[in-house]
Amino acid sequence: MQDIIHTWRTVPRSRLLVLPALLLLASPLLTAPSGAATAAPTYREYPSPIGADVTVGLPIPPELGSQPFVPDEQHGLADRAGEPTVGINPKTGNVMFFAKQQTLRVNGFDSKGPGSSVWADATDQIEGLQTSDPILHTDLDTGRTFINQLLVTGCSLQAFTDDDGKTYTRSPQGCGPGIAFDHQTLVTGKRTEGSAMPPTVGYPNYLYYCTNDVAQAACATSIDGGLTFLPAIPVYTLADSDCSGIFGHIKTSPTDGTLYLMPDGCGKVQGVWRSDDNAVTWTFHPIPGSTVGAGGHPSISVGRDGTLYATWSSTLSSTSEGPLQVAVSTSRGDTWTKPVAVGVDKGVLYTSFPLIAAGDGDRAVAAYLGATEEGNPRNEAQYTGVWRLYVSTTYDRGRTWQTVVATPKSPIQVGSICTGGLSCGTDRNLLDFNDMDVDLRTGYPVIGLADGCLKVTGCTKVDRLDKGLIVRQVSGQSLLRSAAPVAAPVPAAPRQPATAPTPTPSAPASGNLPATGLGTALPVVGLLLLLGAAWAARRRVTR
Repeated sequence: MQDIIHTWRTVPRSRLLVLPALLLLASPLLTAPSGAATAAPTYREYPSPIGADVTVGLPIPPELGSQPFVPDEQHGLADRAGEPTVGINPKTGNVMFFAKQQTLRVNGFDSKGPGSSVWADATDQIEGLQTSDPILHTDLDTGRTFINQLLVTGCSLQAFTDDDGKTYTRSPQGCGPGIAFDHQTLVTGKRTEGSAMPPTVGYPNYLYYCTNDVAQAACATSIDGGLTFLPAIPVYTLADSDCSGIFGHIKTSPTDGTLYLMPDGCGKVQGVWRSDDNAVTWTFHPIPGSTVGAGGHPSISVGRDGTLYATWSSTLSSTSEGPLQVAVSTSRGDTWTKPVAVGVDKGVLYTSFPLIAAGDGDRAVAAYLGATEEGNPRNEAQYTGVWRLYVSTTYDRGRTWQTVVATPKSPIQVGSICTGGLSCGTDRNLLDFNDMDVDLRTGYPVIGLADGCLKVTGCTKVDRLDKGLIVRQVSGQSLLRSAAPVAAPVPAAPRQPATAPTPTPSAPASGNLPATGLGTALPVVGLLLLLGAAWAARRRVTR
C-alpha cells in the first residue's frame, strides 16, 4: 500500500492535469443530445392553397348541389377535404391526396421555404363528377394509385394512374359482383403461399375491395390490376358475430400477403379478421383487454417483418371516450400485448380518428386528434375543447411510446367532433377519418387530414371548415433503418391566419440543449487545464 501511495505522489502534476482537461474538452460530446435515437421527432404542416381558381365536376343548380350521391361542382384545391386518403409513390415521392370529388398531387415540400408545398389538381374527369365515399390506395410496390368513388346504386366508379394523375385508365368494373353498399376500402397485396385464389394476370399484386353491405362485410379481389373483380366473398355477418358492419382500412402484410380487417368494435372488445389465402376465408382474433370508444374507425398496420399493430379510441376516460390504446402482435393476431394508452403524458383525455403506420417491425407511429379539456367531446351544444394532432412513436415494438403535439400552434377543431354518421349536426365537418402512409424514401410518416379551423388564434365552435392539410415528419429517427438520412430541417414560421394567401406551418420543436452557456464554458476550462499542464511540464524540465 505504501508503494502505491508513493507512486501516486511521484506522478508529475502535468500528467494529473491532462485527464480532467481532456474530459472537459470532450464535454460537448458527452452532454449533447444523442441524436435520432432519442430526440423527439418533429412535424411540419403543409396547408393546401387558399383561393385557387380550380373547378372540378359539373355546374349544378344550388338547390341540388352539395348533396350526397348526386353530381356536384367543387371549387379550389382541397377546399372540401373531409375524410381524405393519401398515398405516396415510392418512385417519385409525390403524395396523392383524395377527398370528396378531387384528386390532388402534392410535392415540392419546403422547396420555397419551410412549410411550402405545391398542390396540383389531378382529378380524373369521370371520378370527379360525384362523390359519396371516396377512397384512394397507392401500391407501394409499383407506384400505381387507385381512385374509387362509391355509387348510390351500389358498386363504384374506379380508375387508376401509373403517372401520379397525369393519365388514367378507367376500370370497366369498379367492384366485385355481389358487393354493394357502403364504406369501401382498398389495398394491394402479394399472393400467399398455397392460396386457392387464381394467380394474378398482367399485374404483380392483388387488389382488394371491401365494403359494408348492411348485413355483412364482404371483399372482392381483382387479379388483373384493378380492371375487373371476382365475385365478393363475405368476411363476417352481423348475425353470426358481435362485430360492427363498419370497419377501418384493410391492410396487408408485406412479408407474406396476409390480410387484416378491423371492425369498429366487436361487442365490448376490439378484434381483427385475418385471411391467410387472399380473402377466400377469414378467422377472427380478439384483442384481450381492449375497449370500444366513440372516436371513429380503428386502424391497423403491418411492419416489414409481419409485426401487427392495432389502435383504437378507448373508454378509459368515460363510458364511451378515452385516449388512444395500442396493442401489438408478433403472431399475426393469435396473441397480443396488453393494450397501452398513449398520449396520457400530454394530458389527452379524448381522441378521434386513430391511425397507425409501421415501418420496420419494431417501429411504428400512431396519429390522432386529441383533446385535453373535460366534458363530452361529442356534445355539439356544450363542448368547447380544442383538438390538435398528436403523434406517438415507438422504436421498441410498443414497449414504450414517445408523444409529441404535431400541431402545437394550430388547432384542428374547436368544440365537438361527431363520429355518428348521418345523425350528426354541423360538427361532422371532418367526416369519418384521416389517413397516414410512410414515405419509403425517408421512412417518415405523412398524414392527410381535414383542418376545421385554418387559424392560429380565434378559432371557435362556429368554424366548421374541412380544408386539406398534410403533416409530415421532418426530423428524428426514421421508421425504416434502410431509409436515406434526412438533413436537419430549417425552422418554419408560424402558420398565417386564414385570410393570408399562403399559410405556413408552425415551427418544429428544437432538439437542442437549453442555452445555459455551460456547453461552451466547460471546453474553455479544459483548454486552460491543458495549458496549465504544459506550463507545469516545461517548468519541470527546466529544473
